[in-house]
Amino acid sequence: MNEEIKNLLTKIKGITMVASDMAGQALDTAGKRANELLDITRINIQIGEYSASADKVYREIGAMVYKTHKDPSTPSDDLPAKLAALDELHVRMAELKAKLEKIRKECACPCCGVPFTKEDTYCRSCGANVKVSVTVDEEPVVFVDVPVMEVTPTPNAAESNPQAYYPQADEQH
Repeated sequence: MNEEIKNLLTKIKGITMVASDMAGQALDTAGKRANELLDITRINIQIGEYSASADKVYREIGAMVYKTHKDPSTPSDDLPAKLAALDELHVRMAELKAKLEKIRKECACPCCGVPFTKEDTYCRSCGANVKVSVTVDEEPVVFVDVPVMEVTPTPNAAESNPQAYYPQADEQH
């Protein structure tokens, strides 16, 4: 096999391997992002459930206060327990909202998967240049500078003597 063709095939193989690695990294990143979105959805559902529970407790407290207003002899022994339950629901919602905010502030490096914040320029683990410059639906879109393998064309026999490699070109014209 001609040495120039071997070199060309070697370069193509290298480019293919780099492209394959980059595709694998992109799939890993997409999978991690899907898991992150699933976590965000679960947290939002929990917040909604706690909020619905809090609304129910608010209604019960309101009914209790109104009954006490209409008839002062109505017992309101449950009021402290209801207020404590409401406080607990608010604490849980605040914890979940803080967790959600932390997830939204963190991104994962597409090269190595290590979390970084929007303020970071470089990944602390692998050193990849990570930039967050766009948001879509309030979610950051990460752009990463990935080194690209440069392929420089070399003069080959096909360029210097096209008829040797493409003899049918003369037959068609």
